[in-house]
Amino acid sequence: MAAMGLPQMVLIDFDKVEAENLGPQGFRPDQIGQFKTECLLEDCQRINPEANFTAVTDKFRAKFLLDFKPTAIISCVDSMRIRAMIWENIRMLDCLFIDTRMSSETCEIYSSEAPHSGYYETTLFEDAEAYQGSCTAKSTIYCANIAAGLAVSLLSKAMRGISLEPKLSLNILGSELEAIFMEPETQEERPEE
Repeated sequence: MAAMGLPQMVLIDFDKVEAENLGPQGFRPDQIGQFKTECLLEDCQRINPEANFTAVTDKFRAKFLLDFKPTAIISCVDSMRIRAMIWENIRMLDCLFIDTRMSSETCEIYSSEAPHSGYYETTLFEDAEAYQGSCTAKSTIYCANIAAGLAVSLLSKAMRGISLEPKLSLNILGSELEAIFMEPETQEERPEE
């Protein structure tokens, strides 16, 4: 997004870079122990020094929505509980919501444009139902990069006024990409490959 010239971005996360984040998330060894948002902020500013980027080293809080007044939110969290909390706080807002989910070599990208339909809520489930592998088993850098690319492509489509697919699902090993479209009149899903 920084390379595309995005003029403003707020990065929110309280995690610090750990050794297990190097391979799957692309951080460098010299960044171990630093806040992830500050590392990303520095990298983004190198790419686009004119932009207004902000790093928040804290958990997501509803007050941030008032502080930053987002037009789009891209969620890259690893907890269904946190996804549900973010959704509960933004579902009434006039903003685009994109949620990336991944496990090893599969990813799903959900989008919801304002006014938000009830579809996204149906994709939420309890953390106990999620895949419980180790951090390195749940993430590969190439899948993370593809998920990020798909999320940015949805943002780009939204900025052009093009309708978004509420769900994109990619299985890299199986070479399968599925898009779920919602029919505006019926709100029924219809898969297309």
